[in-house]
Amino acid sequence: PSRLNAAGLAPYAGRYHSTELDITYDVRVEGNRLTLNSLWTPEPIALEQVVTDRFESQAWWTEAVLFQRDRSRRIRSLSLNTARAQAVIFERVE
Repeated sequence: PSRLNAAGLAPYAGRYHSTELDITYDVRVEGNRLTLNSLWTPEPIALEQVVTDRFESQAWWTEAVLFQRDRSRRIRSLSLNTARAQAVIFERVE
């Protein structure tokens, strides 16, 4: 896909919470890229777009992030795939 600029990445930004893991991630736009941030990550995890709504990182604990949209095409949640878990759902809270 063509690389999204900050305005194109803005709809992905927000807070996402997993009740399964009881952890919240902040997805932020930093420059022209998305980052994944939490209390558990000392540095922001850079996310690179692979296809529409799918991003990947070099961190083993965050291999792929897939954003899900509702019928209105708004991003409502993300699904996180790691080396140890697949499809952990984080609901958008902000």
